[in-house]
Parts: sequence; C-alpha cells; structure tokens
Amino acid sequence: MIHKNAHYPALDGARGIAAISVFLYHISDYFGGLQFLQGSFLAVDLFFLMSGFVIALSYERSLISGTRSFRSFVWARALRLYPLYLMACGIGFTYFLVKYLTGSDDAPSMLQLSEAIPATILLAPWAPAAEWGFTPYPFAPSAWSLSFEFWYNILYALLAIRLGTKVLLPHSPSKSLISLS
Repeated sequence: MIHKNAHYPALDGARGIAAISVFLYHISDYFGGLQFLQGSFLAVDLFFLMSGFVIALSYERSLISGTRSFRSFVWARALRLYPLYLMACGIGFTYFLVKYLTGSDDAPSMLQLSEAIPATILLAPWAPAAEWGFTPYPFAPSAWSLSFEFWYNILYALLAIRLGTKVLLPHSPSKSLISLS
C-alpha cells in the first residue's frame, strides 16, 4: 500500500541521477559540444513522471474526497512554483531592460518587453518573444518545464475532482505498468 507521507529512497536516487544528467547535458557547450551522456536531456521526462507520481500521492485523495478544494490545490502549487520562477523572471527582465537602456543593437523594445509580461505572469509562452528573447519564455528560458508542470497539475486536479481515478486509470498510458490498490 502507498502512504501519503512515505519516503521513497529510490525516488530520491532517480531524481539525483536525472538532475546530474540534465546538468551534464547543459554544460556540454562549455566542453566543445562533447556529450557526456547521450540522450541525457530525456531526464526531464523522468522528472515529469516522478512529479506526477508525487502530486498524485500527495493530493489525489484529498481532491477526490473534497477535503481539499481545487482553489486550495492551485494555490499550493503556485506557492511552490512561483517564488523562484518570479525571481528568475526578474533577473531575466533586468537583463533585457539593461540591454534596452544601454542601447544594445539586439535589445527588445519597451513595447516588446511589456507585451511579454502577461504571458510571463501566467507561466505561458509568448511566441513573439522568441525573436528577441531566445525562447517563448524570454525572462526565464527554462520556464517551459515549469509551465508544463503547472498547467498539467491543474488539468490533473480538474480531472481527478470531476472523474476520479476509477475513470482516469483505465485511460492512463501507464495502467499496465502500475497497479493501484
């Protein structure tokens, strides 16, 4: 039986290996493109899988039973994800603002900066920003992963509350891999 407050050392180990793999993937540019672990970028998928497991373990019963409201769930996830995200976005915004104020040739306009702010607050991509901000998440390029996690968490909560696991599990791609009691 799975317990809500259980600790899973194997999960910690897998997270550690995945973190090191992603780190090695990102530093390969500093070593002339030398790939330390081929396909190490796929460890991000492992993080998503583990995150889904932890979210379901932590919130599913309270969402289905009604002891935790949807609003409370979203607030808990926002409090977990937003502080560091907003700090990173503040640093990224400052970077582009300095480029603008110093007249850098590749600086975005003030209009472009301001247009990206609503999407940034909503943890959503802003496609026009890719022209000047490297990615559709101009102030924090790695925010794409937080965006996926946050919005899929919300979708999960809506479906868990509405349908429950008896309906969701038969449609799960992992139903043949996981047996829940």
